[in-house]
Amino acid sequence: MAQKNQNQTKRDLRVGTCNVCSLYRAGAFKELVKEADRYSLDFVEIQELRWPDGGVLA
Repeated sequence: MAQKNQNQTKRDLRVGTCNVCSLYRAGAFKELVKEADRYSLDFVEIQELRWPDGGVLA
């Protein structure tokens, strides 16, 4: 049977999600990283949305 390491400390895992229209524009990814750091996130899930034909809805 494996022994547990008694010196390990439990820590909350901070996860965030972000819906972005596009990371293609200059500085967008840098801005996303800045926000993740601001909230001290360990993981960030990114959903990128691009509208075909410029996003015009009929």
